[in-house]
Amino acid sequence: MIWLTLLWISQGYIIFEESTFRSFSVINKGFICFKNYERTQNVNFKDSFRNIPKIILIPEQFDIPTQSVDYSLEILAVTEKYFTLKIKCSDGIVNGILYRWLAIDDQRITVISQFNIKDFQEKTFEFENANTQIYFLSLISVSYIGIVDFQVQVSGITQDKVSVMITSLDGQLSNILSFGYQIVLGTEDILQPLGLKQTDSLKAFISQQYPLKSESSFLIPLKGLYYDSMNLLKFRKIYHFDESFQWYEFTAIGCCCYVAQIHEPVLINYMSTFQFTPFIFGQVEIKQVVDSKINYINSFQAQIQGNSHLITNLGETKHRIHKDNKFIYISINVKCNSNEILLLEFYYGSNPYIDTKYFKHKCNGIFKEIFYTVQLVPTVTAYQYLIINIAEEKFEISQILYNQQLQRFKLFEIKKTIL
Repeated sequence: MIWLTLLWISQGYIIFEESTFRSFSVINKGFICFKNYERTQNVNFKDSFRNIPKIILIPEQFDIPTQSVDYSLEILAVTEKYFTLKIKCSDGIVNGILYRWLAIDDQRITVISQFNIKDFQEKTFEFENANTQIYFLSLISVSYIGIVDFQVQVSGITQDKVSVMITSLDGQLSNILSFGYQIVLGTEDILQPLGLKQTDSLKAFISQQYPLKSESSFLIPLKGLYYDSMNLLKFRKIYHFDESFQWYEFTAIGCCCYVAQIHEPVLINYMSTFQFTPFIFGQVEIKQVVDSKINYINSFQAQIQGNSHLITNLGETKHRIHKDNKFIYISINVKCNSNEILLLEFYYGSNPYIDTKYFKHKCNGIFKEIFYTVQLVPTVTAYQYLIINIAEEKFEISQILYNQQLQRFKLFEIKKTIL
């Protein structure tokens, strides 16, 4: 088996790194974990990330020589330069757990970690980017006192929430002391799950062949285990590849045991070239009103088509636009007081190449209110995020784009000045 450290750098910062963590194994510095032994270890990156990266853990080997075991494992901290892992063993023996780890700075990926869970009820987690609807689960650790048969799975996902449940065909959850897992969500160009696979306790498992894909990681996360308490939890993965294909096998450590389990191969495309891009402007309608019934306190009032909520409060609010919308209209009402000038300014492009176009209106005491209606047309089919910022003298709309880096584009603003 050959383990490589993969590194990808952009603009002087790492955006992706992948390697293997061996410190919690007997092969490294005489590690053996039992009777409240604990070890904390920093894992240093080869260089610095611009932002704190997401850490994904994939167990590559379990070597537990006892029929029951109670240990905890968790990520204690993550910085731009390293992350910290801790293991503590209360009962039984852990000869070693070998982890493949990935650190990635990409806003198109969300990682939700749950370590050392003892409550097996369904859990629901919130996430920010509704475009991350593709997912996989990775079982990281499990402590047990007897037969266990369980699977961790996603029971539901919406635009901003994902629910996870643990199930057992034989009802053997009572023998689980604790377990840990991660949910990894991503956009469809980043994550490619390859289907559930199941092994048995009779022989080694050898997978089908998968085409090699450049600038991607081939991962085999576990989703469930069947442990009969007679065999021992002592197995590992072995990877194979040739010029065109890659495949893997699960096999026992030594001549001991084969453990039945469920896993799901997945490809992570860490150099996706797909980019979410800003809205473009469609129609713009401007109306001047002489006799209006103004019922808002501040200078501006806004409404997004299809949403009955009126936006009037000062400060920023975030709004999600459904991916099925072919276009949206934003209506803005502006108080037009005597001796004021209203300037509607549109922004095109991004730094350092920004162009503008504006419309100017003078409030001469005749018109009490100006109605603006701006049509925004999406350039990609995806959930969109708008930031509406209302101040006393300015109304601003920006768009948030979840690409490799989080980007904020100013679309247009309305400013009030005195003649």
